[in-house]
Amino acid sequence: SSSSRGRHLHSNCCDRLYCCGSICVFNISVSTDLLLLFCVFLFSCVVALQEGLVMAQEMDVLLKLKESFHNKTGLSSWTITNSSSSNPNSHDPASHCKGWAGVTCDNTTFNVVELSLSGLLLGGGGGANQSNMFVMFLKDLPYLERLDLSRNKLSGYIPTDLYLFRSLKSLDLSRNRLKGEIPSNGWDNLANLQILYLHKNQLTGHIPPQLSGASRLERIVLKNNNLEGPIPGELFGANLKSLTHFEIDSNNLTGAIPEGIGASVSLQSFRASFNQLNGTL
Repeated sequence: SSSSRGRHLHSNCCDRLYCCGSICVFNISVSTDLLLLFCVFLFSCVVALQEGLVMAQEMDVLLKLKESFHNKTGLSSWTITNSSSSNPNSHDPASHCKGWAGVTCDNTTFNVVELSLSGLLLGGGGGANQSNMFVMFLKDLPYLERLDLSRNKLSGYIPTDLYLFRSLKSLDLSRNRLKGEIPSNGWDNLANLQILYLHKNQLTGHIPPQLSGASRLERIVLKNNNLEGPIPGELFGANLKSLTHFEIDSNNLTGAIPEGIGASVSLQSFRASFNQLNGTL
């Protein structure tokens, strides 16, 4: 019958249908090896396309960041280069990895992994929300591991959504004009953070005990601010097993030195002079 012929035809078609990912082709006399080669080629094309899109996106992020700063002199090298002299409209998607000051990319993927922009005076005489700019743009650099914006005259507050930088290992915002409190939330999302430099700003409020959520922290430097209140005991002992340097001198801290400091077996430097601490060791 016509229905049985239809089922037979459907069965034959399905027997000859080969799929690689979401791409399906009819096979009549194609060998398995050739089909495998096709799949590998297709996968390589998709990966190359994705990497190209990521590189173009990251370069666009950096250019937007450059425009957000008041003083762009130190970022004059951040310009797009042509990928082909015969085609002036063809841009090199990896321009940001080739001579852009302070930008370091992964040698294999070309993802931005480090921004070292210390001492470029990027803040200049800009507005009060300069510190939020880098979060606004850099949240789209998911592989960023090291960020150094020290000595840039940045003003404003430390962004509360630092937790977006999940790959971050080192954060240096020291020697700026940042004010307000150190954020208390999101530190447990920074599982890779090892270095936190916030010294020589105008920070106020307490040292948040939630810093212990960044369990791999090795160096915490908060000296030369206007911090007050007690030293959180949560930052010592089992919570931060890798802590080697803790510097809080020249603040307005009060209370006793936490007893748990004796359990911090990795601690090499503890600096707390020029505060209002009391009690015994």
